[in-house]
Amino acid sequence: MNESIRILLVEDMPTDAELAQREIRQALSSCVFQRVETREDYLAALETFQPDLIISDYSMPHFDGLTALKLALECVPLTPVIILTGAINEDTAVECMKAGAADYVIKEHIKRLGQAVIHALEQKQIHQERRRAEEALRESEERYRTLVHTLPDAIVATDPAGNITYVSPATLHFYDYETENEVLERNILEWVHVTYHPQALDHLEIVLAGGSIAHKEYLLLKKDGSTFFGEVSASCLKNSQGEVISIILVMRDISERKQAEEQLLFQANLLQNVSDAIVATDLTFVITGWNLAAEALYGWPAREVIGQPVHKILQTEIPHAQPEQMRQRLFERGIWKGEVIQKHRDGAAINILASVSLIKDSTGKPMGTVGALRDITERKQAEQAQAKLEEQLRQAQKMESIGRLAGGVAHDFNNLLTVIQGYCGLMQAQIPGESPLLEDLKQIQRAGERATALTRHLLAFSRKQILAPTTLDLNSLVTNLHKMLERLIGEDITLSTILQPELWTITADPGQIEQVIMNLAVNARDAMPTGGMLTIETSNVQLDENYLRTQLEAPSGPCVLLVVTDTGCGMDESTRAQIFEPFFTTKELGKGTGLGLATAYGIIKQSGGDITVYSEPGRGATFRIYLPASQTPASGLPVPQATSVTRGGNETILLVEDEETVRRLARTALQGKGYTILEASHGGAALSLFKQHQGLIDLLVTDVVMPQMSGRELAEQLKALQPQLKVLFMSGYTDDAIVRHGLLAAEVEYLSKPFSLNVLASKVREVLDK
Repeated sequence: MNESIRILLVEDMPTDAELAQREIRQALSSCVFQRVETREDYLAALETFQPDLIISDYSMPHFDGLTALKLALECVPLTPVIILTGAINEDTAVECMKAGAADYVIKEHIKRLGQAVIHALEQKQIHQERRRAEEALRESEERYRTLVHTLPDAIVATDPAGNITYVSPATLHFYDYETENEVLERNILEWVHVTYHPQALDHLEIVLAGGSIAHKEYLLLKKDGSTFFGEVSASCLKNSQGEVISIILVMRDISERKQAEEQLLFQANLLQNVSDAIVATDLTFVITGWNLAAEALYGWPAREVIGQPVHKILQTEIPHAQPEQMRQRLFERGIWKGEVIQKHRDGAAINILASVSLIKDSTGKPMGTVGALRDITERKQAEQAQAKLEEQLRQAQKMESIGRLAGGVAHDFNNLLTVIQGYCGLMQAQIPGESPLLEDLKQIQRAGERATALTRHLLAFSRKQILAPTTLDLNSLVTNLHKMLERLIGEDITLSTILQPELWTITADPGQIEQVIMNLAVNARDAMPTGGMLTIETSNVQLDENYLRTQLEAPSGPCVLLVVTDTGCGMDESTRAQIFEPFFTTKELGKGTGLGLATAYGIIKQSGGDITVYSEPGRGATFRIYLPASQTPASGLPVPQATSVTRGGNETILLVEDEETVRRLARTALQGKGYTILEASHGGAALSLFKQHQGLIDLLVTDVVMPQMSGRELAEQLKALQPQLKVLFMSGYTDDAIVRHGLLAAEVEYLSKPFSLNVLASKVREVLDK
């Protein structure tokens, strides 16, 4: 014992008290004592000292042991009392023990006192534990008695033969009995409609054999013979020998639930032929109803899904929400409507328009749910396709607007560059070779050349540049570029080509297609700073109506597909949306102009093709280019011609240009070559001048884009007056479809701005000599 044992000694002889303490200390390692002699001190010690054990002398002058024992039993009934006496006969000892003493010890046998103390304390502990157990048992019995009496379910106990030995108050209410005596000793099977449930006796045998039944539904009989549906669970109680001594039954009235289930079943039968899928569940979302439309929609027959959790069968995904939120909203508002994504039995996703309602009984108590589910997969696909087409249309309109702006800027800029480069050429011819100004002039020329390249990119994007198309074999073009591309992308990037044999030919400007491939290669190289793989593929494809529904600007029919794939860093969605816009770049400042992909886009679009990109962050990028196939065999790639000094002439040229500085420069250059120049600032003035001139005019040199009258319209009117008139068009760009068509058919001559004076003179001589 860890704590000190408090022992109260009722003894008038101090020596006897000391003797007792000595014997007790030999038996107990830790104890404290208090000695009293009188009744008053004794009562006070019982309250303040609170002894664990009392040792009292049987006979004292002012007090006696029997009185101390009686007072202890009244005040501290659990504290054991040992009677210690010098002389006691057998009758007195029996009297003390009957009065409640734990033991008695004769002083002559004081050595036994220690053992008696230990025994008394052990008995006290046993009594305390037993009392606590009895108290706990009484509390438990009272708790379960209260529980049984308050439960709405009926509780019945029977003997092994099924004869009723106990019923709860709810049982009397269920069966319309007033007192227990009316039902005690009756057999439980009397309450079961045996004709309706012949298996009830078998169930009783199962319980008697040590088993149990759970949630069995029976048609039960009341006192007056009326019936109700009950749900019964039963198990047996056994004694220590394993023998069944009682059967405990728990019964619940489920009449309302059965009525609700029958109503749901009736409604489900009515809904079998509805076109929408109808799915009913209980409150735990276990499927209880599944009509024919649901079988057709999900591929599951009703016999395989009834009784299954709905989430296991339908695997529902709710955009922007969780199933738990849907269920919470359903129970709060009684209805939930929305679009969900569910799975067919074969795993295919189905877009569903769902309306789920909470089914309640007449009292407003929820009983289950029923959902009307409609397949809107085709509608959603159509909406998504329409949204994609609308987005493509917006993107195309945006690119077209940007292209017009870029083309207009390039046109005006080309006029300025023509003047800058032209006068640089004139000044260069007039400045001595040793002059320091000559180097400054060359710097101006180099800046002009860089600006010319910039405007060429803008014109390519705006699809306003003049192409020199020919029928070509894309495989040959890619093969010829292979070595150049390897040098361009570096040794740490592997270049792979997969070229389809017997590839169809295309009609395109080979130089421009080369530019597209190189721009894509540079873009791929920059996306793979630590190396990777660049793959170029070609193949023959047939673009059908299904593809054209999703790609507004794609060519139709037979096409040649060029695919450029890298293993670089990839792009996110926002970057892909802007990738073909001019001056858009993800590179750091000074590392890119943002015109490479914009140029490629413009060239492909102007060539009648389509270009798309697929990419994800960290998964590289794939560019697909579709170009219409040609029925003409491929011609050889053009070979650059060597330049020669241009000779002049004495022919008469009508020069028409609305930009005065460009017109003045061209006039100066051509007059310097010996030509006679007639000049006009617009088409009307040129027409009047042509009619007033005496003699033939050998060549019309005209800008294409002018106010009031275009260069094409002017040329048509003049050729009507002089059919043999030769024409040279010049412009920074042209949006005139007829002129462009003529150029493609090699029917007109064209000089692209900006041009040098030598190029102007050479082209004029070339046209005159044809």
